[in-house]
Amino acid sequence: MSDMVIIILVMGVVTWITRAVPFFLFHKKSDHVLLVYFAKRLPSIILFTLVVFSLKTVSWIDFPYGLYELVSIGTVILIHAISKHAFVSIVSGTSVYMVLQQFFL
Repeated sequence: MSDMVIIILVMGVVTWITRAVPFFLFHKKSDHVLLVYFAKRLPSIILFTLVVFSLKTVSWIDFPYGLYELVSIGTVILIHAISKHAFVSIVSGTSVYMVLQQFFL
């Protein structure tokens, strides 16, 4: 086998192990207070981190002053408040951002 195939197999096994270990460790403790806390808080924290990470390269002092990003974020918030469907709101915000980038830059 080539080195690349071995590397891919090892990465696959390691990824599977890291995802399977919590199920083996906590299979009888599904109502553990720490797991409940993380289940409630982690999705919001991850999304907030992704938003901050994606906005770190925006130039707030040059035209268009981050307007496209802010309009897209507003679109996501508005569509999600209306539809409560994450996929629809993400696709809407991405589409608005791409249209603004392509036609108004």
